[in-house]
Amino acid sequence: MRNDREGCLVQHSTSQLATPFQRGFKGSVFFVLDSVAVTVMGGAYWVLIATLLEPREVGLVATTTGVATIAWMLSALDLRQSLAKLVAEYRVSERLGMARRTLTKGLPIADASGALTCVVLLISSNHLADAIHHEPDLAPPLAIGAVSIPFQVIVSALNGAY
Repeated sequence: MRNDREGCLVQHSTSQLATPFQRGFKGSVFFVLDSVAVTVMGGAYWVLIATLLEPREVGLVATTTGVATIAWMLSALDLRQSLAKLVAEYRVSERLGMARRTLTKGLPIADASGALTCVVLLISSNHLADAIHHEPDLAPPLAIGAVSIPFQVIVSALNGAY
């Protein structure tokens, strides 16, 4: 606590005393921790898949993962980085209304993009499996991957914003 000009005691929280650099650094640490956690979980996933499945099935899973990842990256429209950058800038400059408005405008875009990608991949999963990969057993995993894309896009957008 300290005295202000009128002689009243004013209490400041530590968040008000933190510089914009300190608040930005704290957000960067969360991004690094997120990347480390995702990498560890991805490694554990592939070790589990390789242990439980036959080599042919591991190939199907790898192909499905590759196609779903490309579709997710295309449908995400780089919203994670864009929302993270804008929301962080607005929070540091203490324009919380703009940060909130950015989220309310960005999330419907993410919804529409993820849903459109899901529908396109669902429709084309049989063609991808038969004509391109010559593996009809690939169609059901591709369809499952397609259904997961809208959720991945939303989680990614929110993850970048918070």
